[in-house]
Amino acid sequence: MQSIVEKFNLSKQEIIVLTFLSRGLSVKMIAKTIGISPTTVNDHMKSIYLKLDVKSRGEAQFIMNNYHQMIAKDEFISEGAKKAGLVAELALANLDKADRAAELVIANSDKADRAAELVIANLDKADRAAELVIANSDKANRAAELVIANSDKANRAAELVIANSDKADRAAELVIANSDKADRAAELVIANSEKKLRVTELETIQKILKEKEN
Repeated sequence: MQSIVEKFNLSKQEIIVLTFLSRGLSVKMIAKTIGISPTTVNDHMKSIYLKLDVKSRGEAQFIMNNYHQMIAKDEFISEGAKKAGLVAELALANLDKADRAAELVIANSDKADRAAELVIANLDKADRAAELVIANSDKANRAAELVIANSDKANRAAELVIANSDKADRAAELVIANSDKADRAAELVIANSEKKLRVTELETIQKILKEKEN
């Protein structure tokens, strides 16, 4: 879009003067407002008339107003085109979102299928866990039976220990009795030995007495 400077070859100060002219300000007011002399304002007006190829202030204002209307119309069209482009972009974006949503739906469906598989797998694990619990319960019952059996064995072992202790006591008594018998036997041996010596002595005496008689 060409600016008014490029289109009409106006200077910046000439554009300012033309703008104030279009607002209906007098030469003196324009000069006072922008800080220049009225003569300079008149010189700018002559240059503007020459460049715009007009002979009056009204014609200059008419050209200026038409140009501003054209600019506004172009800007309005341009703005409409921008809005249309934005709508198109939004439509494309919504299509992309729709595609993405469809992908997410499919992904979520896959996740749902996977979740179902995991639920089934977890159910299988739960069944297996229940089987293990039952198996462990059976093992626990068997362990309890073994404990009871071991307890019975322990009681029997205790009974055997007591019985063996009784036998040991009896054996000790027999040892003592045998020891007493041995002592008695020794005493009898000694007594028999003494009797034998006595008999020998008696036989010797009788023999001596017979010899004397003869």
